[in-house]
Amino acid sequence: MISNRVITYSIFIGSISAAIFAFWQKNILHLDRAAWQLNAIPYATCCLMLMTAAIMLTIIYKEKKEILLISALSTTISFYAIILTETRGVLIAAFSIFLFLLLYIFTTKIPIKIKITVITLLITITAIGIYSTKDRLINATVQGLSQYEQGNDSSSSGGRLAMWKAALLLIPQKPIEGFGDNFEPAITKLYQEKKISSQLYNLKLQHFHNQFIDTTVKHGIIGLVLLLLLLLFPFYILRKKQYSKENILAIFLLTIGIVVSGLTDVPLEHKQVFVLYIVFVYMFLKRSYQE
Repeated sequence: MISNRVITYSIFIGSISAAIFAFWQKNILHLDRAAWQLNAIPYATCCLMLMTAAIMLTIIYKEKKEILLISALSTTISFYAIILTETRGVLIAAFSIFLFLLLYIFTTKIPIKIKITVITLLITITAIGIYSTKDRLINATVQGLSQYEQGNDSSSSGGRLAMWKAALLLIPQKPIEGFGDNFEPAITKLYQEKKISSQLYNLKLQHFHNQFIDTTVKHGIIGLVLLLLLLLFPFYILRKKQYSKENILAIFLLTIGIVVSGLTDVPLEHKQVFVLYIVFVYMFLKRSYQE
């Protein structure tokens, strides 16, 4: 019952709203990311899902000028929102998506003018994204890793490495079923045994900033297998039916976005991200749309 125009304009409205909120928080209220009224990391991942869906609509409906134009605008606006959040993991996920798009363009038979245009746009957008976030994306990361090597894990990058190290110490203790959400006593024990720092202990961890590690700590190997099955199930459906190259690419890019974002956060733990991911995967599996 939802036509392709409704989907296109819904993504457009979502992208504009996302960019306005991020612009307001950062450039009008001048708030640090940590003080935003919404958590900037899952917010950026939502923008990534909008951007990926918009990209695929431009590819699928390239012959329909209205949808092509609106979806291209949605792609640009949602990527701008991601830049405003300065979320490194999501930015890297966006760049990964751009890389696979380049490979798709190179291996697809389309007019050379369109190839050159798309490749130029992707390279330009990537360069703008890297340049505008270089202080956080590159400089802060290098500085944080340097501090971690010196024993200071208070930075964002160092803190994540410390969390992953702590998680890898916990997983062998309950490898099958995991700790559930009650892993704080085990963290306390690691601290008492001086296996983790006071900075990490005082953070009072809610999760381990890695979807796969966090799932294994909380739900063991069983949980990790179920997570992987969730991510792989759409590809099982793709194998059973005849789908276009564009549909397969859409599912692949959405999954890449979640997987790469999940290396530094837990995107599927956030309801908004989970719902957008599931809705867009279903949307591309359920094509064709009504005109």
